[in-house]
Amino acid sequence: MTPASDTTRKALSRRIKQHVIGRPQDFYTITLPGLESLCRGELAALDDPPAEFHLSKGGVAFQGRLTSCYQANLMCRTASRVLMRIQQCKARHFDELEERVRAVPWELYLKINASIKVRVSIRRSKLYHSQAVSERILKAVSARLALHGRKDAGTEREGPVQCIWARLQEDRLTLSLDSSGDPLHKRGIKTTGGPAPLRETLAAGALMQAGFDSETVLCDPMCGSGTFALEAAMMVKQVPPGGQRSFAFMDWPAFRTPHWDYLRNRAAVPASPLPAPRIQASDRSRTAVDRLAALLPTSGLADVIDLQQQDFFDLSAPPTGHRRGLIALNPPYGRRLGQPEATPRLIGEILHKLQRDFRGWRMLMILPEQHLIRQVPFPVDAQTVMHGGRPVWLTIGDVPA
Repeated sequence: MTPASDTTRKALSRRIKQHVIGRPQDFYTITLPGLESLCRGELAALDDPPAEFHLSKGGVAFQGRLTSCYQANLMCRTASRVLMRIQQCKARHFDELEERVRAVPWELYLKINASIKVRVSIRRSKLYHSQAVSERILKAVSARLALHGRKDAGTEREGPVQCIWARLQEDRLTLSLDSSGDPLHKRGIKTTGGPAPLRETLAAGALMQAGFDSETVLCDPMCGSGTFALEAAMMVKQVPPGGQRSFAFMDWPAFRTPHWDYLRNRAAVPASPLPAPRIQASDRSRTAVDRLAALLPTSGLADVIDLQQQDFFDLSAPPTGHRRGLIALNPPYGRRLGQPEATPRLIGEILHKLQRDFRGWRMLMILPEQHLIRQVPFPVDAQTVMHGGRPVWLTIGDVPA
């Protein structure tokens, strides 16, 4: 390394420390529509919580330092992704777009060998061709990085993948950098899902909405790939949802490994093995049970979950002692049942089973159609949440004793 290049590197390091590490940044936490308030509560519970929040449909905006971003990725169970806002400006034509994007000091946010992807959404703007906008943004970012040693404008690189989110609304461009990488519902525990997998973020939000805590006994009798059971077990043992995975921010120029190690070690609460499982998970499918059983030894959650193969309609309610009981159900519906009229019939049978064998328990059931709520013969609260591009209803109530 020549003295000149060493001086340049040190100058860049000082700029990163001053403008990225040392200053508060604007962030936007994406969540499933319907879970915004729960996500805000999680952000407020961080060790270094943001002072202010702004809720909008599908997300929570906040301001904080990079460590707040790290903690949000590590600790928030209902967050789908965390974006760092980079720039907002007008962009009414392509020349203006390229000029404004090229003026952003991308060298502070991206390594010169990064493989860059651009994700574009456009609403009511003069520039309406998303692919063309994406190409111009990539060209401008690469041109800026070329001033700091990037050799070409190609995206096929061996470096870490970084995704720029570009939102054009009414000719106003918002540029953000994805800090998460893989969606945050990927906890790093499961490698496969079931035929209609329930997202971990939705399962966590539903459990939180139903009042689940470490003193609750959970019954997950249609466990499938085990999403309810695993999320509940992580809550009981206070396992950070992002503690077993990596994130895109780990390849940012501003990332400092000692800072991250400190936050992760602080969040890892040592937990003694439980004397008895708090969660009973079961499914009538031997394949589903075997897949979940294979995950438990390495997850650190085997002492929390009692797993067995059994049909829900043959199941007895597990003993709760002095604790509360919560039964969480994500029944099959639609094509999984073969015919539309089968869904109401199945829901009716489930409700009859609950009234007979789970008296006094709290019920959490995900329903695919709003009219099915009318079948429930006891008072419930129902909240709409978007899942897989369609609404579902988190239906929560107490089965009469």
